[in-house]
Amino acid sequence: MSPADFTALYHSLFSVQVNDLTSAHIISYNPDHDFLPMILANCSYTFHVGSGINLEYNYSTLERQVVDRFLLTKSNILINGIEIMVYRSETTNSMVFEILRTKIPQERMSPAVMSQIRCEMNRLSYPDLCDNILNIDTAICFLKSFNRIDHLHSFNDFVVSTLQLGDPCLNQKLKMSNIQSLWVTLSMEKTKRLLDIKKESFDTIPKTLKDLLTERERQPIMEIGNKLQEQQLVIFLEILFECIVLVINIPQKDEEFTDMSKISLADAITLYLDDQPYEKKHPLDSWLDNIITRLKETPGDKILCSKCTDTWITLFEINKLKQREI
Repeated sequence: MSPADFTALYHSLFSVQVNDLTSAHIISYNPDHDFLPMILANCSYTFHVGSGINLEYNYSTLERQVVDRFLLTKSNILINGIEIMVYRSETTNSMVFEILRTKIPQERMSPAVMSQIRCEMNRLSYPDLCDNILNIDTAICFLKSFNRIDHLHSFNDFVVSTLQLGDPCLNQKLKMSNIQSLWVTLSMEKTKRLLDIKKESFDTIPKTLKDLLTERERQPIMEIGNKLQEQQLVIFLEILFECIVLVINIPQKDEEFTDMSKISLADAITLYLDDQPYEKKHPLDSWLDNIITRLKETPGDKILCSKCTDTWITLFEINKLKQREI
């Protein structure tokens, strides 16, 4: 069949919309059950003494049978109804998790599980850490397209048995409702490791949220970090990291656009604490209220979300100093 004949055949096929698609419209086959009998039926062989077996195939008949069976009875699928694929670099995890939470209510991992995860992370190489995050991202891309998902279903089984990927749960048995908490935990560990080796961190965050603090703005941030107990500082680093990746870094629709970089960081944290992306909310301890109050009392202009990543990095460096002093 010439290219021109094939093109003519293609345009002659019945067209079907994606919403009306059934298995009868799609080409499917089993090589052993469908193709092999057809090949054998169009194969002739002769045996000559001294020269062995001579195989000959009737290609024209074989081509006609393939066209009749697998092409003429199928349809031209109109792709205008198919969702456009978006590269991972063109989206953000904040958007993905926003969709995921409408399908699977999210819960934080228990303190015991979180402790085990952190121990396992300490033994994990950086490439393996990135691979685990990638496997979670891949699983989420599938899950967010499902209609109904049992939040109690095993996330480990879905990743390993269904997707045939490596288990990203670091030897812990996690539910579908723990996906967001696991991703945030591993992503924050990745950010810490990049900072430890003086590499660019917050790689999924736009430059508009990476402005540096002025010396005047850095002073109250350092005061906050130095006054907090170590465990309180660890908790606040987790809260601020979640606020950055799940609240501040959410692209807005054009008609509802809000430039988050120009919003007060204290207001963004308050928004996060009032509407946390988990079923069970973080308790609003008094020291959290004191942090927000201190941020709002910053002399001059308020610290904006455009400096949220530098704020987190400053507090992280203070936490490292506290750990060395123990």
